[in-house]
Order: sequence, then structure tokens, then C-alpha cells
Amino acid sequence: MTLSFYDNGLRCKKKSALIVLFSFVFMLHANAQLKPLAAAFYQNQYLINPAMAGLDGGTSFDLSYRKQLNSVPGALTEQALTGTYAFDKAAIGLNVSNEKAGLLRRTRVLGSYAYHLQLNEKDKLHFGLSVGILNEKADERSIKGDATDVNISRFNERGAVIDGDFGVAYTGRGITVQGAILNLNNFMDRDKRNQMNYSTFFTALSYKFNMGKQYGDVGLEPKLCYRGVKEADGIVDGGLNVTFAQDRFNVFGLYHSSENATFGFGIKYKTLSFSGIYSSVPHAFSGYTNGDFELGLGLRL
Repeated sequence: MTLSFYDNGLRCKKKSALIVLFSFVFMLHANAQLKPLAAAFYQNQYLINPAMAGLDGGTSFDLSYRKQLNSVPGALTEQALTGTYAFDKAAIGLNVSNEKAGLLRRTRVLGSYAYHLQLNEKDKLHFGLSVGILNEKADERSIKGDATDVNISRFNERGAVIDGDFGVAYTGRGITVQGAILNLNNFMDRDKRNQMNYSTFFTALSYKFNMGKQYGDVGLEPKLCYRGVKEADGIVDGGLNVTFAQDRFNVFGLYHSSENATFGFGIKYKTLSFSGIYSSVPHAFSGYTNGDFELGLGLRL
């Protein structure tokens, strides 16, 4: 009788530990969903808005990697690879991202088409659509507990779903106004797996100032963004990008209404570019990590 009680208690402890672990993992995952790669604000806007694909013409490839500085077990890591090719008034792109947070693996592969409409010599309208697949899995091999839990099997049986983003933008006379509807699968309500804590849309307004040669060709670009969140308050991002030596070097900073900040720099040498970005974490997550660091590599042809 005592042994049976002990066995039942041990099972309960395992299930409780599994529930706590999943809660922590989903908390990290929700934070990743609400916190785009920082390169999306200045270095690679295509990451968050398909209308920005091929905006500068030519062919480009960008790789981003983000990881927490003092990682706890199961901490978030994220990689993203984008490629764009511009031709005439249009461009095609590929946006591949992979997130890992504890037991969760989230892979998103999107193909994009953007059309850049010339209104006059200085003004353009941009439209972009990304469509692809989203796949979320729990890594059963990493589970320390009851790996046969039926909830885990049900989670993995859901399979991949069709997903995408749609974006528009206006550029001209130093001004950029843009907006994007994100996570179209959830927006169209075809999949009931995510009911809250995901990004619904992104908007941004920025203006580039060229200070002229008397100030060393320094450029200033203040930017104000607003990101919608399902079943939660939206997030405001405000920042400034400063460029030097004809855009060959830049530094920038952003403050987010989620009570965290982002700081970064970028270097361009011929067709190559490199960036390093630090982001603090919102106050609610400060007990788990000191923030994360993001590295970026780019190639322009």
C-alpha cells in the first residue's frame, strides 16, 4: 500500500514537473513570437514585411542568429535566412526561420512576391505577399518525464499548416510608411492552435535626414513602430538609426513599451555586411536572463 502511494506520488511529481516545464517553454515561445529579430527594424526589413523584398534592387542574402546571453536550460535560440532577387518592378524572396525554446521547435518557410510601383520620380508604392508553411513540434527525445503523455502526442499530430504575411509600404522624399498583417493563418482563423500572445500586425513610420558633407555625410533616421498583439496591449517601438561614411557604418537604438531596449551596430564592406545587436528583456523575464545577442551577416550582389 505504501509502495503504491509512493508510485502514484512519483507519477504526479513527474506530471507536475512536465506541466511546469511546458509552461516555461510556452512563456519563452510567446516572448519569441512577440519579439521579432531586431534586424527587422533597420538592417533587414523584409524579415517582418514582405513588401520590402528587393527594395534596393539586385540580389541579397541575409543570415541572422539570436541567442540568450546567460542561457537557462531550454532558452530561446533563433535563426533566420532570407534571400531576395529584384527584377524590373518586382522581386521574389525566400524567408526561412527556425526557433527552438525548450521542447518546442518552430519552423516557418515562406516564399514572397513583391511589386514596386513607381508613382513619379520620387515616390513608390510597394506590395508584398508571403505564403508558405508553419510547423511546430515538441521534441519528445528531450523530455525528462513521461514522454508518452497524450497531450504531447496530440501536439505533434497537428502537422504543418499554411501561413503567410501581407505587407504594403510607401517610400519617397525620405519618408517610409509601412504596414503588414502577420501570421495570416491565425488572422483567417483557420487554425485554433493559437488564440492569444501572437503578433497580428506591424506598422512603422520613419524619415531619413541627410546632414550633408559639412557634417561628414551623417544620416539620421528616427523610427516609430506599433505592433499589434492578440488579446494583449500593442507594443510601441521608438528609435534612431545613425549612419556614417555614406552608410558604410551605422549605430542604432530602440526603446520598446514592453520595458526593454535594443542597441546595435552595422558595418558594410563592399558587398558584405555584418551587424551585432543586444536586446534587454522585458521586466517580466528579467529573472531568467540578462538579455540576448543577435549576429547578422549579409551579402549584396
